[in-house]
Amino acid sequence: MRNIIIFFQRYYVTILFVLYLIIGFVFLFQYNNYQKVYFFNRFTSFSGNIYIIRDRVYKHFSLDQANRELIKENALLKEKLKDSYIINQHKTFEINDSLYKQRYEYTTAKIIYSTVNSLKNYLILDKGAKDGITENMAVVNNKGIVGIVNNVSDNFSTVLSVLNNKVKVSIKLERTKYIGTLIWDGYNSNKAKIIEIPIHAEIKVGDKVITSGYSEIFPENYSVGYILHINRKPGNNFYDIDIMLSNDFNNINYVYIVKCLYKKEIEKLKEKIGDDK
Repeated sequence: MRNIIIFFQRYYVTILFVLYLIIGFVFLFQYNNYQKVYFFNRFTSFSGNIYIIRDRVYKHFSLDQANRELIKENALLKEKLKDSYIINQHKTFEINDSLYKQRYEYTTAKIIYSTVNSLKNYLILDKGAKDGITENMAVVNNKGIVGIVNNVSDNFSTVLSVLNNKVKVSIKLERTKYIGTLIWDGYNSNKAKIIEIPIHAEIKVGDKVITSGYSEIFPENYSVGYILHINRKPGNNFYDIDIMLSNDFNNINYVYIVKCLYKKEIEKLKEKIGDDK
């Protein structure tokens, strides 16, 4: 009690000043409409700016989570697309049978490391064996093909990107359906080459290049790029074609890992063909 009395004795002038100031403001804003409106307009503007800043900070830190959720939703939608199914051609059906059987499953992943400046470029993803990822799964995004999974740990996986001279992808020309092979020559991260297109094929600059679906890795019809230059070397029966890749490998953050549900079955058939030879 004694300390409280000493406090008021020491600061009573300041306390009275603040009290009178508050009373003055109350009377000012209560009986003067102009000052009242001016004060509340200023207060509203100030608080509004505070909320805007708070909202921007919140959106900044929640953006990554929002992106992850959107990509997961896209993966589920991709599994429902017609290209992720094959036609069930049984002549007789049970009631629960469907015309289409699912062929591909999609798992979302984030790129945590990548290279673009060597002959053997690769990526590291934040999904691994615990997420059902295995070697030789395709990796794509909304713009087109990205690469092929080549090593897997429990929680991570490495991917040989299209910008790797070990990677070869079966492709086709969307307009004329000719089949060829995509390779990377190591010179430009935005460009690649197509080989094995015969010189009698009808092709032109600007033709779109897509995946052929002639493997158990990449689904059919994923974008690869478009033709930039068509070269014909003397004595060669195939064109040497330069293409612009669909993906900018300097600016990829999220991808889809594609699982072919019939991969083992297809591989067994290939092994039997090899044994027959």
